[in-house]
Amino acid sequence: MTYRVLLFGAEAAAVGERSLDLEIPQDSVTADELKHHLSEAYPGLSGVPTCRVAVNQRFVSGDHRVAPDDEIAVVGPVSGG
Repeated sequence: MTYRVLLFGAEAAAVGERSLDLEIPQDSVTADELKHHLSEAYPGLSGVPTCRVAVNQRFVSGDHRVAPDDEIAVVGPVSGG
């Protein structure tokens, strides 16, 4: 299955794109499994395990199930004032 993943900040810079298509054999994975597949497919994303995953514009926990038709975003650590 193809999962479209939106990237921001350092993650987008590491890949050179603001989105990517990730091929995963399952039709549903957890957010943590998705991050694992990302780090294997894109070694430049070494910080992915510490990133948060948003599904359909809401941050989710690591055990949240993600489907290929969901809007998936990977958001790295941010700070601000």
